[in-house]
Amino acid sequence: MNYGTTKGGKTLSFKIHGMEKLMSALKDIPIEATKATQEKMLVVCLDLSQKSIELAPLGVDYKNHTAGELKRSGFAEVESKGKKITGRVGFGKNGSEADKYSLRQHEELSFNHPRGGQAKFLEEPFKENIQNYITAIGRAIKRQVSK
Repeated sequence: MNYGTTKGGKTLSFKIHGMEKLMSALKDIPIEATKATQEKMLVVCLDLSQKSIELAPLGVDYKNHTAGELKRSGFAEVESKGKKITGRVGFGKNGSEADKYSLRQHEELSFNHPRGGQAKFLEEPFKENIQNYITAIGRAIKRQVSK
């Protein structure tokens, strides 16, 4: 760093060497933090998906649904649009028969699951782990900002 005063000593001027490098690094923080958030969000979604699949009812052959279809329809995905990052975990795709079936199996508390599984198979692991997920994503962002 160089510094000095102007004629008459009324102002002080500074020249800091390396500012270009610092500004470049600061510019990259949002990009790196976004990337870290996306990566950790996918890890979180995959973890929740696995926990939910383990709790999903195995079911029996029923109408057009074969045993294990619900478990096989589980998915996790992350989407990024601008500054918005969305993680999704679910069963079946929107509007599909598997989607409707999974919703009914998830919400109906009176169903008997003789082959294992339970209702609220997505909601319960989410509630049990939400604080861990928030902490993990926060730490991933903090690591990028602290570099």
